[in-house]
Amino acid sequence: MSTAPLLDPTGPEARPGRSVCPGVGAITESIVVHASVNRVWRAISDPDARLRWWSYLVLEPIAGTRWEEHWTHDGVRRVTSGDVVSVRPRELLRLTWADDDWPATTDVDVAVEDRGTGTMVRVVHRGWEELPDGAEQRRAHVSGWRHHLRNLRAALEH
Repeated sequence: MSTAPLLDPTGPEARPGRSVCPGVGAITESIVVHASVNRVWRAISDPDARLRWWSYLVLEPIAGTRWEEHWTHDGVRRVTSGDVVSVRPRELLRLTWADDDWPATTDVDVAVEDRGTGTMVRVVHRGWEELPDGAEQRRAHVSGWRHHLRNLRAALEH
């Protein structure tokens, strides 16, 4: 098992150096899905299973590969992309994350954990302090992560 811990949403060690937008904290969102860890991990990591809840995300859970999310906002086609940093099957997917017009990347952990009656899915998204409009981008991504987590739960519970 890898010893790479989850990103600490408050730790100073994760993003050393100069901050462009200081004081902007990490996003931490979680949801309990009434499904097994295996089903939840498959829904996150398998492209065919992911079609049911995040059809415009193109991602293979292989460390070192690129991923892309193609979407439209106010009629403008956009691309969010990054690298798959590490994968611990049925535990953790770690990515870099940036919209096509960002000057820096952010970091995302998607962790799954057995909770007995279901599976906790937790997203930690940090690095907003590196973006000039980090506070605004963070706000937008809070609602985005909530949307995706609700879609995941709905796909697996219905």
